[in-house]
Amino acid sequence: LKTNTINVGPNAVVSGKTVFSAHNWYSTDYAPNSIFNPSKFSDYLKSRKKYTTITDVSGITADGIYYLNAGMTLIDATAFNNKKVVIVADKGTITINGDFKPTSGDVAIIADTITIDGAVTEVDAVLIGNTVTVGSSGSKLKINGNLIQLTNTTPFVNTRILTNANTPSLFIKLNHITYLNLLPYLSISLYDWRQIQ
Repeated sequence: LKTNTINVGPNAVVSGKTVFSAHNWYSTDYAPNSIFNPSKFSDYLKSRKKYTTITDVSGITADGIYYLNAGMTLIDATAFNNKKVVIVADKGTITINGDFKPTSGDVAIIADTITIDGAVTEVDAVLIGNTVTVGSSGSKLKINGNLIQLTNTTPFVNTRILTNANTPSLFIKLNHITYLNLLPYLSISLYDWRQIQ
């Protein structure tokens, strides 16, 4: 710092004016176009990540990203035991028809539509979809991971109704460990760069 000067951060208000950067560089017509959706994540993984295209659960053999051209039905989590897996179905529906609790495994499902059957009571995964439905039933559902519906055109509605109002019909436990374990598949943790003079 120099005497009588303070280096302010971006978007700071100084003497009634907003300062966007040290040199006050900004664009008046900038509109960010980085809204996440399964289709954009699919484009990202195809350009930056190593992935395997599969047609059913039998193709999941090791840790990694698995891409589906269509949908898939999951009845149990046996194929995901002891694995770190991200499933991407940007053009399909992932249907969960049974309790999904992988043993020592971490799973993220990114799909256009995610449908959970009404008989399912527990899902241990991060669920990210344009549309997510949890089924209609009188049984409670626990999601250990996270549930994210991306589109606002059809708002998420919890269609599970319990007769006992003292317990929640849908309980979502944010599991940050799942996110951390899947970080190498969901994002980039190391960048290659070089300085050009």
